[in-house]
Amino acid sequence: MGNKGRQGGQSQGGGRGVAHAPYNFVPLPDKVVPAEPLPDHDRYHADQHSGHFTVTLTTETPLYIRGMLTEAEAAKAEQHKNKSDFFQRNGKPVIPGSSLRGMLRSLVEIVAFGKMGRVSDKPKIFFRAVAARSDDPLGENYKNTLGPLGRYVEAGFLECDGDKWFIRPAAKQQGKTFAKVRDLDERGNVAEAVSRLQGIIHLNSADYRVQYLDVMLAESLQSGRAGLRASVRTPRQGEQRDGVLVCTGNMAESSGESRGRVQTGRKNFVIVFEADARLPRVQIDPQAVKDYRDGLTPFLKEKPFDEEFGCLVAGRPIFYIPPRSGEGEMVIYFGHAPFFRIPATLTETKGGKRTIRAVTPRDFIPEALRERSDHYDIAEAIFGYIGKAEEAKDIKQGDKRRAYASRVSVSDAVVADDSKDFYEREFIPKILGGPKVTTFQHYLEQPEEAYRSKAELHHYATTKPRRPNLRGHKLYWRQHGTTINDVEQKDLEALKKIQQGSDTQHTRMKPVKENVTFKFTVRFENLSAVELGALAWALYLPCSAEHRHQLGMGKPYGMGMVKLTPTLHLIDRQKRYVQLFEGDGWATAERRETADEYIKAFEEYVVSQLGIKHDFRAIDRIRELCVMLTPQERRFEYMKIEKPDNEYTDRPVLPRPSEVKDV
Repeated sequence: MGNKGRQGGQSQGGGRGVAHAPYNFVPLPDKVVPAEPLPDHDRYHADQHSGHFTVTLTTETPLYIRGMLTEAEAAKAEQHKNKSDFFQRNGKPVIPGSSLRGMLRSLVEIVAFGKMGRVSDKPKIFFRAVAARSDDPLGENYKNTLGPLGRYVEAGFLECDGDKWFIRPAAKQQGKTFAKVRDLDERGNVAEAVSRLQGIIHLNSADYRVQYLDVMLAESLQSGRAGLRASVRTPRQGEQRDGVLVCTGNMAESSGESRGRVQTGRKNFVIVFEADARLPRVQIDPQAVKDYRDGLTPFLKEKPFDEEFGCLVAGRPIFYIPPRSGEGEMVIYFGHAPFFRIPATLTETKGGKRTIRAVTPRDFIPEALRERSDHYDIAEAIFGYIGKAEEAKDIKQGDKRRAYASRVSVSDAVVADDSKDFYEREFIPKILGGPKVTTFQHYLEQPEEAYRSKAELHHYATTKPRRPNLRGHKLYWRQHGTTINDVEQKDLEALKKIQQGSDTQHTRMKPVKENVTFKFTVRFENLSAVELGALAWALYLPCSAEHRHQLGMGKPYGMGMVKLTPTLHLIDRQKRYVQLFEGDGWATAERRETADEYIKAFEEYVVSQLGIKHDFRAIDRIRELCVMLTPQERRFEYMKIEKPDNEYTDRPVLPRPSEVKDV
């Protein structure tokens, strides 16, 4: 269960190689297992269970959860990433109950076949494939949109009326609205085409930045195989410009630097000819504007772009694809450079109105697994939920469709010994980046053919035979023996930038050492045997004594692996309130129990709801989870992107956890 189509396979590489990463995925379920009827919160129910788990947590690799800024630090606008202290109270490390609760809920959602409801409708997914190889699946989609060599791209100038954006087309010169302007010659020296331009920062300058410059045409336009080319100069006083020189990014992030000059592959700028006031302006689709703003990258939020609107600045040049048949009368595709990013799109029809919008991660979750108000999964039943605002506004207070309070609370985990030697030394770790949506060959289910041919890969714009699904729940490999030496940044160039204050990506941390013991409590009320079994499953990890939990920062490098040792205590509520004392103390009516019968009840319930005949732990989804919970001796690393050995070039597919070699 839980796996439509092949997810991976070592034997299927077909010479393309096999991807590797410090993470992998537990497959999506085929269906959601619904919760049992939800009890009311106004009483203790005789057929439900209340009590608590006392839990001992022992760190097995360094663990880091960042502390909060003090009031004084916040007042000074200190950057949170530069605070290396562990979360603490009274000088001792503390693991917040919210972190522990999140870890447990995520596991319950997986083992109880829950919804994939908490998948974001942002970011909107955009991509570029300018120099894609012929077998790259994104290349054809990109070429069909922009045309061969960007043939369909036009240029114009932005106008804004209220919250609506328009483009006034540029005047055409020799049939084109823009032309290339050479900035650097083949040797990397300043080209003749811009030698008469004042105030320009050239592409090979260490101080290069995006620029928009008013220019005049210095000579006649030249047309050739490389397209239309121009030479430009600075306007003299009183001259009306012929156009605007658009100086976009120099791709310095993928090049080197020598003697203050950047080694860049970029050689050209672009002149957009002056707007033609005789031509009618064309509106940009409001949905396309929203999608663009939702998908802004950090680069597009920096000057000279607008922090909220990116390249959408009134009066600025813009590149776009004129509306085509089937796309309505508005512009959908646009950007700040001729080869701009385009969205992977989805066409919807609501109330007779047709909308083309950018896809989001949520669009790749099957409809049956998304957030629904007509039934609740086990994780929602245990940990509570709040209904969708649009569904809840007409539902009265107290209705379970509106909201349901949690029946579980998790305390902070406090240090269980008197030692004062809790911490590792402070250090700067390697960059802890976020997911890269462009690596779709890892994040989307792939057909069998994709393991043999890159051209067969499914991507975010794939619609046939159907839109692909997300791979599933992302987990990081548990890695034995991780030390801070494995995590520490040792690249001298990176450390130099940090010392110079020019780095914005690295952070600092001072983690708790391995073999530090914490204690915390998980309290619960009115749980059924099935629900108690699900919670116990997430705490005990009953398939193997080797299985481990993981939390905190640095998980890609093996940090945060912990061992939990829980003990179940149940309360006899009837006895608790009929007897005040017992022996020499209060009558707590508590008894210590094993969790085995409740775990069994939970597993049998899931199997019955799925309608399968084999054992719970033999389900494909659970077997893959168990692989990810098993600590490994090997090191799992991200693939290398450095040239010439870029491991992403052939877009190898990530195999399933059980198919990774040496596991």
